[in-house]
Amino acid sequence: MKKVIIIVISLAVIIGVVYAVSYTASHTEGNIVQLTDPENEPAAVESKADTLKEKYDITKPLTVPDDVTGNWRMITISSSATPQDYIKDFYDTYYESDKLFIIFNLGLNTTTTIKQLAGDIIAVDVYEYVKGEEVSAKSMIQGEHLQSFSYDPSTDTFEDLGV
Repeated sequence: MKKVIIIVISLAVIIGVVYAVSYTASHTEGNIVQLTDPENEPAAVESKADTLKEKYDITKPLTVPDDVTGNWRMITISSSATPQDYIKDFYDTYYESDKLFIIFNLGLNTTTTIKQLAGDIIAVDVYEYVKGEEVSAKSMIQGEHLQSFSYDPSTDTFEDLGV
């Protein structure tokens, strides 16, 4: 008798769960909750990438030749834009915390590195560009260190870290 009661109760619970799920599904079709961030949708990211290309000549980062870590990415631009001009859009579009980004700006003759400092804080270092350094990871970041600053994307603020 106990077994019959347990089976009946189990069946009732299963039927109740199935009914609740089907009722919920049939009554929420037009009210789907969006769980993704619209800022990171492909169209939004593509739009930001277009803006970076148009304003600063920045395109999708490429892998670095001879990089043994697999975590270095590089971009070559020819622009009068400083890192402070494009860092927010770059962070929103291409930044990955486990990568080291190197931007060779032939317009300003600078090499800029962008990497995670602590938490969400980004470290940006600017060096003098050395002709041909972009051909291999072994020859990159050879110029004189010109400037260091941090960028906090949550407050959109910069802090000069000296040289």
